[in-house]
Amino acid sequence: MKRVIILILMVFLFTNFVAAQEKEKDPKFGLTASYQNASFDILFNVWLNKKIKLSPAFGLIHSSGGGSDFTLGLVPQFYMREGKVRPYFTPRFAAIISSPNQGKSTTDLLFGGAFGSEYFFTKNFSVSIEAQLNVIKSDENSMRFQNPGGTNVNTATAFLATIYF
Repeated sequence: MKRVIILILMVFLFTNFVAAQEKEKDPKFGLTASYQNASFDILFNVWLNKKIKLSPAFGLIHSSGGGSDFTLGLVPQFYMREGKVRPYFTPRFAAIISSPNQGKSTTDLLFGGAFGSEYFFTKNFSVSIEAQLNVIKSDENSMRFQNPGGTNVNTATAFLATIYF
């Protein structure tokens, strides 16, 4: 009887030890596709800790007849809690560089903020939606908002899908 109890304890301890060894690690990096107002951006995510993520953002729009727009930005995210559903807020900073086929290149500066929520299907895949408030300082030659050299305020909604590694 004593041997049976010892055997059961050993199996129990060994099973827990093996399960602990197979524990899934938290992802450190991610790749996000963002859709907003017919514009697609790519963000490269780096988790700084369990509640803060830093994401450089890149976007490119090219039209053979019109030119190119290149977006370069930085988006830190601050999560309010952990779990499957994670609300967050984020400031955002970006430069939108427009290079038309004819005319001068322009650079518009974006400063904004967003509140959103990210739903994690697994530790490695999530979707998000966010509401944004953005302030754009237009270049003096920019016609993006029909307000050259002016300041523009707009709201936007973005949908995001992320794969974490």
